[in-house]
Amino acid sequence: MENEIIWVENALSEFLQLNADKGVTHAILITQLINDRWQVLMAVDALRGSIEELEGLEIGCLDSLTHPSINSRQSLGTSILINKLMIQNAAAERIDIAPGVCLIAYTKNASQRTKFDLGPIGSEAFVQKLHLLVTYENKRLVMNRFIGSVVALLPAVSAYTHDHSLRVAAMSNAVAHYLGIPEERRDILRNAALVHDVGKLLVPRKILLKNGKLTSDEMEAVKEHVYYLERVFLGNELMQPIVDLAMLHHERLDGSGYLGLTADELPVEARIIAAVDVFDALTHNRPYRPALTLEAALAELKRMAVENKLDPDIVSALGTVAVRVLVGAEAEQILSPGMRVNLNRILPGDQGVSRSTTMGYVIETNGNMVKVYFPDSSDLSVSERVLVCAPLSYSLIEFEAECLVVDPPNVVFEIKETRQPSAARFVLPMSIDVRFTKGSTTSRPGLGGIASGKRWYTARTEAVGPNRLVLLTDCNDVHPGDTLLVEVLAYDENLVIPETVIEVEDLDFALRVELSNFNLTLGERDRLYRLLFRHQIRLRSSALRHQQLARPRGFEPPTFGSGGRRSIH
Repeated sequence: MENEIIWVENALSEFLQLNADKGVTHAILITQLINDRWQVLMAVDALRGSIEELEGLEIGCLDSLTHPSINSRQSLGTSILINKLMIQNAAAERIDIAPGVCLIAYTKNASQRTKFDLGPIGSEAFVQKLHLLVTYENKRLVMNRFIGSVVALLPAVSAYTHDHSLRVAAMSNAVAHYLGIPEERRDILRNAALVHDVGKLLVPRKILLKNGKLTSDEMEAVKEHVYYLERVFLGNELMQPIVDLAMLHHERLDGSGYLGLTADELPVEARIIAAVDVFDALTHNRPYRPALTLEAALAELKRMAVENKLDPDIVSALGTVAVRVLVGAEAEQILSPGMRVNLNRILPGDQGVSRSTTMGYVIETNGNMVKVYFPDSSDLSVSERVLVCAPLSYSLIEFEAECLVVDPPNVVFEIKETRQPSAARFVLPMSIDVRFTKGSTTSRPGLGGIASGKRWYTARTEAVGPNRLVLLTDCNDVHPGDTLLVEVLAYDENLVIPETVIEVEDLDFALRVELSNFNLTLGERDRLYRLLFRHQIRLRSSALRHQQLARPRGFEPPTFGSGGRRSIH
């Protein structure tokens, strides 16, 4: 695909050269996708060449490009495009090249229409290259929507599995980007990482959510999730390359993995996902063991590399990338379709950010642009500045961004800069032991322990966040409307949270209890997050100590090419 991109870009540049005497300044290739939206496939400036920041911008009404003064919802993206090109008093002429594909040529003279020398863009070869590019873009559109829908099913397995999949996809993409793997291959890699645990939908939740080590029979049942991937996607031809790669995430170079494949049979993408999968599991609390420190996790990966389990070059690259992700240096690489993000408005002046939070889901990314879907209505406006909070648990990253296109329920943002997170404003899967008792908010005990004589029940958290607390418990005496006093004990500190039960789900082996909004003051909430994120804070502090290490000594990443073009659909 990279060759087609270069060929088309060169053809557009030649078109500008042939028509330089006629005042042509810009050539913008527009294509119509299967969702009936128009988008910029490629843009070329006569002076500076390719305009990558325009690629992927959506155009609500194609004809509005020839009338830039139109300012309506039907011309979404037009004003952004015009502002970036800074075209003044220019004429825009539409040249139809093929069905669903046209060229917008801007000239300096706004009043005189002219006949252009089409050159290579009028050739059959150009149309053939376009066909390949548009087919690829449509395939990406279908796959991103489909993968996003599949990822939305993962909370049915567990909150941990859902967020684990997002983290593995994010870190795998960052490692592949560091290694120079082309974007077309990174798309397959990221999608494979997103769905690698989807087969667990068919594994009994009693086993997946067991609070302790699995028996040998239970472990064999869990291993089946690799084979279930093919059953879930039922031979979907578009998904086949992704499924083939995702099924390899437990393979080891020495053949000791689930499927028994060896090094010669494992592509670099499979080796990346395998290493990142282990890293993420090691750096998070599990029911059967606490999370490891960054140093301990990397040491374990290196041990597995020495034992010919993991690729040593991939482990070395991951060691560098993990540090960069933890300190926020790889911020733009972590966003993936299906990822939940929270938005807070940046208030004018020095007023900080708004207290209210809007939640959305990532649909598509394009370098420093991200498209977000909002399930609930949002009243964001073009050019408004927001703070985007992206949860990866080990990497609490905040982006300052600007609204480029507002087309409810979707908004396209341009990331301006990465910030250090000021506080956690999102839900995270935190598997920690707690206990609770029935009580009332009127007799709230405060931050210390609660009075003796109460009957206590044990539980384990499945998810924790500013608007959600979910517990798993074997206590059957919990009902919607009950008030619970939940005591969180970690790192020798304790905090009591008064909550109201809003939903109870019987999982046969346990109850899943969802509680209402935290009834905590801002100071108490910050303390809770510091308590829960103590391990994540330790990981980040460790990463900061290591951030001077640009690359592992003696390691040079292989060169896979410059990669392909990205787009926002």
